[in-house]
Amino acid sequence: MAPCARATVVDRVSMAQKKAPKKRLKKSPETLLLVGTVKGAFILRGEDGDPHQVELRGGTVVGLGSHVRVAMPVPPASLDVAPRRDIFVPFEVPLGELEPGWYTLEADLEVDGTAQAFDGGRRFSVPWPRATVRRGQVKIDRQLEVGEVRVRVEQLDLGGDSAKLHVRVEPPEPVTVRLWVSPR
Repeated sequence: MAPCARATVVDRVSMAQKKAPKKRLKKSPETLLLVGTVKGAFILRGEDGDPHQVELRGGTVVGLGSHVRVAMPVPPASLDVAPRRDIFVPFEVPLGELEPGWYTLEADLEVDGTAQAFDGGRRFSVPWPRATVRRGQVKIDRQLEVGEVRVRVEQLDLGGDSAKLHVRVEPPEPVTVRLWVSPR
């Protein structure tokens, strides 16, 4: 079995403040330029009892639900992955060129001569401008009959990067909720 590769975000988002050039500060002296990065490491682990030769070809930031693919500044490396041992390959990805949205990381690896892209598994978001995101609560208060179960959809909480749907099930039992989003 090939080694498992995953990306772990060490610092979710590190925001470093730097003063903007003086030309930009003439009208607004308190203006700061915020530079964001995602810092982390690809963790390579041999899951079987055999050692593996792994060539790290690079990394990619992949937009979820979009066709965005941005190469990560990860230098190529040749690694020997021992059985049941972790090898950490650190990276830092600037967020300045990414549009608002949800993203995942991929490691482009060649494991024992077979090239493959491994999904990092952890997602992160680049926030939308605060003025463009609806926040607050929407009261729904509707009841549905699903077989012998009553499901009451109480409210929807809208946050900056998430939405929470509150439902109550009577009698209490597990239900599966599916959400479809209309493009309009």
